[in-house]
Amino acid sequence: MRIAHNINNKRIEKEVAVNTGFLLTNKSGGFFSLGLDSKYSGFFCRLGGKVFKIIEDIKREGSLKCITNNVWNVERQRGGLTESFFMPLHTNALVYEVNKIAHVELLLDIREPYDDRQWGRNYEISIEKKNVVVKFTKQNDFRDGEQSDKAEYTIYLVIAGDENLQYENIAEWIKKEYELDKKRGSSFERYIYKAAKLSCKKIVFSAAYNKEEAIEIAEHTISDIDKLKEVKKRSQHKVKDVSDDEVKLALHCAVNSVDELLINERTNLGIYAGLPWFFQFWTRDEVISLKSLMLNDRFNIVRELLIKELKSAALDGRLPNRNPPAEIGSADSLGWHFKRWYDLIEVLSKKGLLDKYFDQKNLIRIINRLIISLKLESKEHTKEGFAINSSKETWMDSIDRYGITIEIQALRLSMYNILFDLTQLEIYNEMKNELKNKVREEFWDGNCLLDRIGDPVIRPNVFIAAYIYPDLLTEKEWETCFENILPKLWLNWGGLSTIDKYNEKFCDSYTGEDPRSYHTGDSWFWINNLAAIVLYRTNKIKFQKYIKKILTASTDEILWGGMIGHHAELSSAAELRSEGCFSQAWSSAMYIELINEIYFS
Repeated sequence: MRIAHNINNKRIEKEVAVNTGFLLTNKSGGFFSLGLDSKYSGFFCRLGGKVFKIIEDIKREGSLKCITNNVWNVERQRGGLTESFFMPLHTNALVYEVNKIAHVELLLDIREPYDDRQWGRNYEISIEKKNVVVKFTKQNDFRDGEQSDKAEYTIYLVIAGDENLQYENIAEWIKKEYELDKKRGSSFERYIYKAAKLSCKKIVFSAAYNKEEAIEIAEHTISDIDKLKEVKKRSQHKVKDVSDDEVKLALHCAVNSVDELLINERTNLGIYAGLPWFFQFWTRDEVISLKSLMLNDRFNIVRELLIKELKSAALDGRLPNRNPPAEIGSADSLGWHFKRWYDLIEVLSKKGLLDKYFDQKNLIRIINRLIISLKLESKEHTKEGFAINSSKETWMDSIDRYGITIEIQALRLSMYNILFDLTQLEIYNEMKNELKNKVREEFWDGNCLLDRIGDPVIRPNVFIAAYIYPDLLTEKEWETCFENILPKLWLNWGGLSTIDKYNEKFCDSYTGEDPRSYHTGDSWFWINNLAAIVLYRTNKIKFQKYIKKILTASTDEILWGGMIGHHAELSSAAELRSEGCFSQAWSSAMYIELINEIYFS
């Protein structure tokens, strides 16, 4: 199959042998993806604070020949026809067009994405005002272990088309197996509803809890399609010029991908961790991703996101792991949060814009909140002078990596250093120097840094430490450290393993929902990109081979991998693959940082 990217009058194409899909969003929490054989493909809407799957597939016959990413929409060449897909901004609608009248089958599977219950799913279809109206009611059912048969919710799907729209009822349940989910060890069999056959050149699908609202959305969208397209096109963000065409287009895609995951509404503000199945605001992922927005001068939204996060601090000073809340805590979100405040203040000061975004009173208030959070966090999470974390509280949350870990020490050092710079209070400088000496004594042996006290296993978290607090070691010491650990972690295709390749726990292939490989082999693109940034800053000549291979691998994955134009969560260690979640915010965000570091620093 051929993949093409057509962005700002620049087009590149390539034949690929792997299955690829595409992803679009409405930037309000709704999204649409096709091409990967998963129960998480389809049309999803955010209604009343919850995400619902609506459409399973818009299916037509014919072999797929080409997918073209235009950033604001996607086109597919299939069976002699050109299909185009488009999601208007901040609207629970999907627009489907073909270049000539064609027949498609509409497959439905209305449900919350993680809800695998099979019973109590009722569809009623009618024609109203030339629109097709699907009423779906989810009822409790004793066959799913429910205690009653009461209705849980009702959702309306409205289908509007041009004057050629024809509708043929099918109303048939069919069994489907999802090959990708089977491979991931997830539930993979499900009955879906083949609702109808549609014939048209232009179709709009809309969803709402209320029938009248769904009809209004569909009719407004069908009548204003051209205007809505222009609005979506104009919403694209400009990127800096890069001489390498592939890198430039991958950068554009990464900027767009982060923006597609950003939800910026009055009552709903945050960055989805990833799609199609991490549609929550994970604080760690979000705050790490914020530097990429600063690099595109999006200072207002960064400020609002940081204020939102700071307000969410718990009684122990830490930020919650995610929203909606998760039981597992986050040992590193607060430190990254401090880092991004400092990055924002620094870049605004350099541009002479600090007074535009903060008055002195607000800035003092923010600094005081940071002081309180660090005081509480230090009181609750310090042992023998070190910052400590419980099991599964770092980003490596699939393993029991508890105790005194290297990046958590770097984050604490960074927080002390930031507060010293912001307040000039000597106490923070003293605490920083005391902890720095302790960390060097316990972690640094002259050859490499320990990942965790009492644990000799080599992992790539030293790169996080170097990114967060480079003053921990001298430049020459960092070089020595990286020279000693890279042979143990390096994957020849251009990534880093999450554990020493020669460790008995190392897994060379992604194990899906079984987390066995997650942090014991799988190569995470955000860490790869971060490591390349650190290597570039440390010695771009000595580490040129590693930097170049990471850059090439990440660029290839964005352009030609699993979800075209998006950066996946991770790859198996064995070879470069698009695996895990297919559009991961911090993967794209760190790629944006890497490109800015190499080309514009």
